Amino acid sequence: MFTSRRKSFIAALVTIFIAAFLWFTLPAAPTRAQAPTPVPTPTLTLTEDCIVNGINKCGERIVRENGLFVFILAALVIGAIAFVGYALLKGATKPLEKKSEEVSSRLLERDDAVTRYLNAVIPDYHRFKFRGFNTRPEDSFIHELDQTYVSLRMTAEADEKRAQRERSLKHSEASPGSDPELAAAMFREQIEPITLAQAIGRAYRLAIVGAAGSGKSTLLQWAGLAMARARIEPKRLTEEQRAFVQAASDKPLLPILIPLRAFHDACVAQEQTHSATALLAFLGKYISEKHPTLALPNGFFEAQLRGAGCLVMFDGVDEMPREERSAVRGAMEDFVAEFKNTANRYLVTSRPNAYFGMAQVAGFEKCVVQNFTPEQRDTLIESWCRATYEGDDQVTQARDLIERLNTADERVRNLAVTPLMTTVFAFVHYKRNKKLPKQRAELYEDAIEILLTEPYRESAPQIDSEERRNGLSAIAFEMHARGIEELPEDDLVALCWRAFGSDEKTARKAARDFLRAVADRGGLLEEENGNYGFFTHRTFREFLAGRFLAEEIRDPHRQRAFLRERLDNEQWDEATCLAAGYLAIKGKAGANDFVLLLADLGENDGEASLTDEQRAHALTLAGNAFSDLPPKIVQAETQTRVSQALLDFFQATPPRVEPRLRRPLGLALGAVGDSRFARSPLVVGEGAGWRLPQVVPIPAGEFLMGTSDDEEKELERQDAQAYSWEKPQNKIYVSEFAIGKYPVTNAEFRAFWMAKGYEKQEYWSDDGWKWRTGRLEANLDWLPSDDLKKSYADWLKNRPVEKRDEPFFWNDPQWSADNLPVVGVTWFEAEAYCNWLSEMVKKGNKEAGKQVEYRLPTEAEWEKAARGPQNYLWSWGNEWDANKCNSVESKFNATSPVGMYPDGTWKDEQGNVGPLDMMGNVWEWCGDWYQGDLYETRAQETTRDPQGPASGNARVVRGGSWGSVRRYCRAAYRLRDVPLLFTYFIGFRVVVVPIPRT
Repeated sequence: MFTSRRKSFIAALVTIFIAAFLWFTLPAAPTRAQAPTPVPTPTLTLTEDCIVNGINKCGERIVRENGLFVFILAALVIGAIAFVGYALLKGATKPLEKKSEEVSSRLLERDDAVTRYLNAVIPDYHRFKFRGFNTRPEDSFIHELDQTYVSLRMTAEADEKRAQRERSLKHSEASPGSDPELAAAMFREQIEPITLAQAIGRAYRLAIVGAAGSGKSTLLQWAGLAMARARIEPKRLTEEQRAFVQAASDKPLLPILIPLRAFHDACVAQEQTHSATALLAFLGKYISEKHPTLALPNGFFEAQLRGAGCLVMFDGVDEMPREERSAVRGAMEDFVAEFKNTANRYLVTSRPNAYFGMAQVAGFEKCVVQNFTPEQRDTLIESWCRATYEGDDQVTQARDLIERLNTADERVRNLAVTPLMTTVFAFVHYKRNKKLPKQRAELYEDAIEILLTEPYRESAPQIDSEERRNGLSAIAFEMHARGIEELPEDDLVALCWRAFGSDEKTARKAARDFLRAVADRGGLLEEENGNYGFFTHRTFREFLAGRFLAEEIRDPHRQRAFLRERLDNEQWDEATCLAAGYLAIKGKAGANDFVLLLADLGENDGEASLTDEQRAHALTLAGNAFSDLPPKIVQAETQTRVSQALLDFFQATPPRVEPRLRRPLGLALGAVGDSRFARSPLVVGEGAGWRLPQVVPIPAGEFLMGTSDDEEKELERQDAQAYSWEKPQNKIYVSEFAIGKYPVTNAEFRAFWMAKGYEKQEYWSDDGWKWRTGRLEANLDWLPSDDLKKSYADWLKNRPVEKRDEPFFWNDPQWSADNLPVVGVTWFEAEAYCNWLSEMVKKGNKEAGKQVEYRLPTEAEWEKAARGPQNYLWSWGNEWDANKCNSVESKFNATSPVGMYPDGTWKDEQGNVGPLDMMGNVWEWCGDWYQGDLYETRAQETTRDPQGPASGNARVVRGGSWGSVRRYCRAAYRLRDVPLLFTYFIGFRVVVVPIPRT
């Protein structure tokens, strides 16, 4: 930029130049008589002479031709003109110069403020916040995100927009089967979980929903760090960060991280309404208090939000009392509406239970954080060890921990499925000389003991480790019970001094000394800007609160009263379960009594009855608390009573609570032990001890298969649709058979796996065994596009032969609970299970069993069982009801425990109930090859027991899944897929003939 003085100087020079040019190029008056005419030669004008020969020659010519006096007079005139021109120009440009200087100053100030802001927040973002590892010089255990961050996997909610897109696809007169191919492509898109970059590329407003310790807040740090570095340190971006930045916007956005609990507390303290205005004001104050020397200009954040754009990250919508969440949610929604700038992107985090209802933010697409795969867990361990150890130990220590986890008890392995718990394992492994705990509470207790006893500095006050734990437990309990996230030192001392003695003066001093010593140590209770809180490790606060509940509130009547009061507050769920786990460390009786107390809340306890919602919550807590107990201390009575109470409530018809409460109840039932799938002496031989699948008899008779014209009109009325490949409707006769009451569960399939069914060729068809041994290639020629063929081929590569000895999602806790339908199985694995089951029955009862056959249902059998004697459109009737099956409208984004919809099926005149989960939950393999125009080829007369085509490229799947809209969750809808496919959308159920009579 030019200064004012330089501008003035340039103006003067220009003026002089113009005046001189005009003066000297005028014709000169002759001053003497003309000399004789010389020989004509080329001559230069005065201007040309000045240009060609320079100013010196030019000056000589002026003097020679006009005389010295004229030269001096010309110079004076030019100077006068230059002076006047300069004065005039200066006056005319002064306002413009002033305005230009003001704009330049503001732009420079704003650019400088952005740079200063980014430099200030990068240190906030780039540290991996697991503190308390300061046992080596220079804080080498405080890892940077770039060293240890492992990308999270998320599944995007199949939201209403996608459902609308599917509903908008109208039937075309293309070749039969075109829409099933389209449907296959739709749910193929969702097979692989996506990254944050992929998620933000498809939706500008994301709700990141995940369990405690799943890495939600760290993900926001990572995203903020990516945006900040892209602005000022682009060379330091990782490839994944660069992909995220590019997916989010054409240019890097300004990252803004807003802790919602702090915002809520500020509103309460100032008696201020939660609003967009309050949120913006809080943001400015929060940053200025966090970085007091930053001195951002007024309106800085508003200008960025309305200008170049920001990445706004709302952290922890679940971290305030339930009754306050709607107000905070409203403020966020107003904030997004106020700053409509299309350049802005928004992220919000929450735990799953809190995100239903009042915490659910309008206009945000939900992305559910998935558990770590074993590969992700190992990657984090390897990264952690590289950042922690030196030399060869980096590799050897990582290998040792991974090996110990792989060979540990299943319950221990299933703990290391989140970034937090994996990191805790690595930390305890480092400190405990490779010894691993066997349950969550023990893991937390070990980690806390290490964090509290490891010396930080020689000058640090020394406090007995047990005293530290007890004192910290008291503080955590009081803060958790009151819903307080942070407190000034004086307020915290006033809250907890009674835990440090009976004499108030002495106890207050002891409490203050304790707070400072623990905060100085770091890792658990921390001090920030004069306030104390469990800022980094909320889950440790929950454990410590549960520890206090178990240790200090031992009287059953007090415990019962305390827990009843908090049944409407899911923030106590983790603490309650961990209390049971802590009691298990101390002994058998206390832990069992505590779980039974939870299971009996509201039942014959002398207190007022609970609502059905509260009762469901109490039973869910009892089941989850039970799952935190090591098997060796569980008493048989505890398991029986809790399991039965859960099952009775879960199966109640009509249902006592809505589906969103029944699903966690069912998962808790699976964790305790679902007696529907428990071991039984009915099967002998290699699969000894396992119960046969429950089945529903279907009598012989005719039914109408496919969709009629009248049914098509009814479907269109209900925003559904029929297709040509399910028409015309045929009259079909089906002989009697029995079909599985539920899809085959993980517990049932485990019997086949434990019987080494994957290793025995006799249970497999020829093509099945070729697939099992890696000698069968998928035929993808029938797929309608090259892109879809590539999508299938790429997915199938995820399962090389060494991964074909168990279902693909067998070790993923999200899909592998005992009472969830088994998924990740090909058509061949389903077939092998049925063959094995037939053999087991024959071995168990040679006379009755030799004619028994378990197999996959034919299309006709499946549809007859789904429609029932009334020939319903959906299993329960002719009106769609989203509360009667697990479809995309349930918004679970996952499978549900089988039998969760007891009213989702038909009932005959005798009161017999049909099979459950026929609609939604998982698509189900059928035995038939698929033929699109099959119904058109059938004669008008009744067809008897149709088996489908003799050969083909794809097998039939039926029923829809948790990712399907209503048009696919129908009795008549047909879909096909590659028999080698394995997804978390497809399972199966069995058919048995003849019908078992016992």
